[in-house]
Amino acid sequence: MEGAEDRPTRGRQSWSLGTIVGAPAALAILGLAFLVVANALFRANRRPIEGTLEYSAFWFMPIIALLGFALAQSRGDHIEAQLIFGRLSEKMQRLHVLLGGLLILIPLALFAWYGLQEALDAYEVGRTTGASRITIWPAVFLAPIGFALYLAQVMIDLRRVISNRPVASAVTDMEKEQSL
Repeated sequence: MEGAEDRPTRGRQSWSLGTIVGAPAALAILGLAFLVVANALFRANRRPIEGTLEYSAFWFMPIIALLGFALAQSRGDHIEAQLIFGRLSEKMQRLHVLLGGLLILIPLALFAWYGLQEALDAYEVGRTTGASRITIWPAVFLAPIGFALYLAQVMIDLRRVISNRPVASAVTDMEKEQSL
């Protein structure tokens, strides 16, 4: 039986990407939790932290979500449906992973490009939130960065598939046993 430590790893290159992406996302989760708890405590004293909703929605959540895509890809944590895929031969599984990776490259590149255009526009106009006037243009750059990192990780995975090296998977030992 193959344990978690026997799972294929993605090597030093992906580990670095996972660390680069994971650290800011983890800090954003902690920052969001701290902000929400602090706001609740101050609200109890009728002095809520101004802009809590805006900071949560425009700063913390984009960091968590957009960097989370690349992190999940680097760790092999995206949802997998093993009902059919798990019954395919290894060669067919590799072919499907390759085709899926190739299909997602163009949308990811387009999202990154469009996000960059929007971020540059937000920078030029100095985009802020509505009434509270909190600056959000720097956070808009998270979209192209997040999608570009996701794209880079998919390209790393495709290189691994093409070179016949193992690619990390979210399949657990129990799912593997059930598919036998």
